[in-house]
Amino acid sequence: MDGFDRAGSVFSSRIAEVLGNIRVRETHSFFVRSQAELFNRDAMRPELREELNKALNVKDAAASVLYRGLMLQLYGAFERLVADLAAAVLHVLQVKASRYGDLDENLKDAHTVGSAHLLAKLHDNAINGVKFDFAELQSDLATCLSNAQPYRLNAAAFTAQLGVCTAERVDKLFKSLRLTAAFDDELGRNKAVKGWAKDAKPREALNLAQKKLDEIVRLRNQIAHGASDPEVLVTQVQEAASFLSALGHALLEKARARCT
Repeated sequence: MDGFDRAGSVFSSRIAEVLGNIRVRETHSFFVRSQAELFNRDAMRPELREELNKALNVKDAAASVLYRGLMLQLYGAFERLVADLAAAVLHVLQVKASRYGDLDENLKDAHTVGSAHLLAKLHDNAINGVKFDFAELQSDLATCLSNAQPYRLNAAAFTAQLGVCTAERVDKLFKSLRLTAAFDDELGRNKAVKGWAKDAKPREALNLAQKKLDEIVRLRNQIAHGASDPEVLVTQVQEAASFLSALGHALLEKARARCT
């Protein structure tokens, strides 16, 4: 299993976990709604009746509370996929070039500039508030710049400061990895994306995908940082899961084809 396969497998598992959580919620809601018909509490042992009451005593919890969390989980799965995809691409490129000096000049520029931006945060011991392994980054960069063998392209140089994964930023990442744009007519022709877009023409499917991703990012930002909690419906989570699954696997397919 190569890096692309591993990234796809982890991504699929995380999407499936979200959908599984929805099924758990819906099952519990069914038992809460139907408990009078399903359970004869008077016939139960006291300890079992107490446990049942505890298990069902959440009827006042708004469904949107769970669905907001699941939307964040979905977005997080996509963000992780983008980072894993970048690492897989860089691994392929470094296997092809025996020394750092043999790599594409623009790729090297993006790598060194990205590394320098991260090292500017060295005294913070963190990137965007998250603890970061600066020692590994420094070691990897030193090996690269000395043109030694073996060397390692640290993917964090491209992804650690990417921020939220809007369509524009994913495009920028793909270009920095020398893959051409992520969002183009080729993506609109991808079978998974076309299927999600109900067989729309490639340019229309592309536009719909860009808008949908940015819509999910805006909702994610509202949930994570907004002054008020937006209402999120189960259908929104299901639709987001379907879209992100199609888009994520399309991006993996495109990246693999471009660099292998």
